[in-house]
Amino acid sequence: MVGLYKLLLLLLLLLPAHWIAESKLDAIPTKFECENYMPTFVTNLTCVLKSNNRNQTVIDADFFVVRELNNTSVLLSFRAMIGLNVLEEHAVTRIIQNAVRKSGNILSDCPYQKNKHYYVHDFKVDGDLIPQYVPEMNWTLTGDLFINRRKTIRFVALGRVVKVRNTSGRVIP
Repeated sequence: MVGLYKLLLLLLLLLPAHWIAESKLDAIPTKFECENYMPTFVTNLTCVLKSNNRNQTVIDADFFVVRELNNTSVLLSFRAMIGLNVLEEHAVTRIIQNAVRKSGNILSDCPYQKNKHYYVHDFKVDGDLIPQYVPEMNWTLTGDLFINRRKTIRFVALGRVVKVRNTSGRVIP
């Protein structure tokens, strides 16, 4: 009888590891909006969800700065709904900040240069960077650009984290 319990315990320990090895997580954006609060400083603001060449949903954002902007700051906040609980994770915002840097120049300049095009193209959080213990969930990412402590632009992305198979890219039920 004790041998049966040990076998069951061993199976319970091995099965989750097998599921983790067979799957990874993907952060899929489902909605993306932006708002320009100061059109005298920033023009031609566009925000688009699109499919890239690998058929993944990605985010594009573009704007032009009308004059040199000093004393700028960007505030990123991340909220996730897991059941009825809310997760606010500061480590996740660092992952997102690095992904934004890799896909554009919005976080690269200070001060923002006059008549310069700022952008993020094909932004997507790499699923390999999401810890495997994170459950499937809905998330909200808010990015606010401030100039002299006045909100200038707001970006809001909504999405979900899902499990996908490494080999086929299909969503695991």
